[in-house]
Amino acid sequence: MCVPPLRWQRMREAEQRRTAGDNWEASDYVFTTRTSRPVEPRNLFRSFDRITKEESLPKIRLHDTGTAARRYSPPPASPRGT
Repeated sequence: MCVPPLRWQRMREAEQRRTAGDNWEASDYVFTTRTSRPVEPRNLFRSFDRITKEESLPKIRLHDTGTAARRYSPPPASPRGT
């Protein structure tokens, strides 16, 4: 469930790195701004609110998305032979 979005993010970051050129700052963060700076929490919250409003989704706290994902995700598959 998590691997495809992380692979997509890696490809997106490679494109951002090419676009930023010399302005790119190497970091160990997975999700960053266009120049590899850490994402400011306030900006993340604003983007989340904007997207939920644009998609006519109910207003919830960003923190609650993790709970919702765990509640509505299918259980993990059992290993073979058990």
